[in-house]
Amino acid sequence: MVTTGCHRRPLLPCFSAPMRPFSSLLLSLVSLLTLTTCKRLDGDTLCEGTVVDRHTSARIANATVGVYVGGSSGGGLGGGYVLKEEHQADASGNFAFQINDDAKSMLLLASNSQGYYTIYQEGIYLSGGKNNKKLVLKAQAPAWLRVHIIDQAPRDTAAISLWGFNPNGTGTGALNGRDTVLVVPVQGNVTSQVYWQINRIHHPLTYGNQDIYCPGLDTTSLQVAY
Repeated sequence: MVTTGCHRRPLLPCFSAPMRPFSSLLLSLVSLLTLTTCKRLDGDTLCEGTVVDRHTSARIANATVGVYVGGSSGGGLGGGYVLKEEHQADASGNFAFQINDDAKSMLLLASNSQGYYTIYQEGIYLSGGKNNKKLVLKAQAPAWLRVHIIDQAPRDTAAISLWGFNPNGTGTGALNGRDTVLVVPVQGNVTSQVYWQINRIHHPLTYGNQDIYCPGLDTTSLQVAY
């Protein structure tokens, strides 16, 4: 047999690593995109929720959601909370926004142009730097009570006081034998118990009371005759 000095090496497959299934590669790519696009900055606070009537749970359209930050000792809402920023809810009462603040004490309150407002004690306290979702921010509807005070014959000078809807009472002063109409603010969508006291010069002191349901954003009438 004749041989030469030039030996050729056998050809080998050119695979540097085992082929990975396509599904595994796709999963890795999705995970990488998730890590790079969904990371939230430290200190940001996410708020999502709905503004509703505190009595009926009806959604309140176009409410303004105020963000109050605590920690201030010089005045402010509730002895320390000051308004930081405001955000607008949509026509269905939904809101969603992000606060670039990591304050430990933050409070949400709502209001609108019709007179709705959140009672301070029912505001929502936020967790700074966290996602705050499915929040239900309650607001009180305004209403008005129209009290018609009727002085029947025989007429007399009297002083009349009303209370129940107002912790301080509402005095009309002296009525010199004439009718008077009072319009006072009350809480809407709730029954208010109204009391009155009639102090006449020539008659004994008399009292009365009545439960009145006052629909929100409306005026309810009550007659008090003496």
